[in-house]
Amino acid sequence: MPLPLFCPYCGSHVRTIAHSTGRCAGCRREVYANSRPTAGVFLVRGDEVLLVRRGHEPARGKWDLPGGFLEEGETPEDGLRREIREELDIDLESLHFALININPWPAGAVLDIMFEAEAPSREPTPGSDVAGYAWFPIDRLPQELAFEASRVALERWRSSRAPRKYQLLDGSIIGPSSWERHDPVPAEPDAREGLLPEGWRAEGGTWTVRDGQIQGRIDTNAPAFLWYEQPVPGDHLVVFRGSGDTWCAWEGSGSGHGEPRDIACTMASVDTPHAHLASIRRYPETRPRASTCHVDFRGATSRLIAAGRCGAVDFLFVDGKLVLQVDEPGAARRPRSWVALATWGHDARFSTPSVYRRARTPEEP
Repeated sequence: MPLPLFCPYCGSHVRTIAHSTGRCAGCRREVYANSRPTAGVFLVRGDEVLLVRRGHEPARGKWDLPGGFLEEGETPEDGLRREIREELDIDLESLHFALININPWPAGAVLDIMFEAEAPSREPTPGSDVAGYAWFPIDRLPQELAFEASRVALERWRSSRAPRKYQLLDGSIIGPSSWERHDPVPAEPDAREGLLPEGWRAEGGTWTVRDGQIQGRIDTNAPAFLWYEQPVPGDHLVVFRGSGDTWCAWEGSGSGHGEPRDIACTMASVDTPHAHLASIRRYPETRPRASTCHVDFRGATSRLIAAGRCGAVDFLFVDGKLVLQVDEPGAARRPRSWVALATWGHDARFSTPSVYRRARTPEEP
C-alpha cells in the first residue's frame, strides 16, 4: 500500500524520504509502505483444482483462486479458513504451505500467501462474494483468469506438484506411479490434536505438529529422526515437502525397533536456510559422498523432496529434478530398510510424507 499522508502515531504530515519510506514532520518517526497480505488456497480434488468466479469488481465474472485479505491480528491459516467459510461454506482441515506470490495492484503491492488443501467430501455452497465455482483439470486451466498474478501462482504451483515418475541417469523409472505405496494411509498429521502422523515414531530432538506441518528441531550435533515404523523391503522411496534444514534417511536399521543398535544409514539433506546445497552421506561418517549447489535454494520456503534407493543407486530429487545420484555397484545392501525424516538443526518443517517400495528388482522373476 502507498505511504500514508498522515502519521499513524501523532497525525502530522508525512514527508517521503526514500522509496516506500517517509518521516513524520511532527514526531519524526519513520513510516513505511508495506505489501498487504492475503491468503489463498489451491483446493484439490484428485487431478482437479477449484476456482471461483468473482462476484464483485475488480475482475468481476472472471476466474480466481479462493481466498482474501487478512484481518488485523490474523495468521494466514486462520484468515484463509475464515475466507473459505465465507466464500464456499466449507471448513479446511490440514493446510500445506505452497508458495508466496507478489500481486501488483494499482493501490499497492499485495503479498499472496498460498496453501494447498484437499477438498472436503461435500460440495461447496457459494457465498455472496462468489458468483460460482468449478473444478478444472490441473493441466487444462481456463484462459480468463482474474489477475496475472493468479496465472503465475497457478503455473508455479502446477510445476511444483509431485511428478508421477522420477528418472535416473540410466533411464530407470522409479515411483510413485510404477511402485507400490508402502504406507496404506496418507501420512497426514492431525492438526487439531497436534499428533504426529500414524505409523511414524520420533527419536531424538523435539517433534511437534502445527497447522498440519510436522516440525522438528535439535540443539546437539547429531540428527533427530522421525522413523517410519515398518521396515521397507527392496528398493524404496520417501516423498515429502520440506523447508528449513530438512534431512531424510534410508538404508538404516532403525534403532529402537528391536534390531541390533546400528545407527548407520544413508542420509540426504536439503539445507535451504544456510549452506544452500544438497548432499548424500553415509551416517555417521562426516564427509558427504556427494553434494551440489547447482540447484538454487536461496529464497525457497518449501521444496518437494524425493529420495531413496534403487538397486545400487542412491538418489535425491528436488522439485522433480534429479539433483544427486550416487552409484555404488557391489555394495552390500540390507534386504529391508528403515526410512526416516530427520533434522540436524532448528525449525525444520515437513508435510505429507509418503513411503513407496519396489520389493523386486528388475532382474528378479
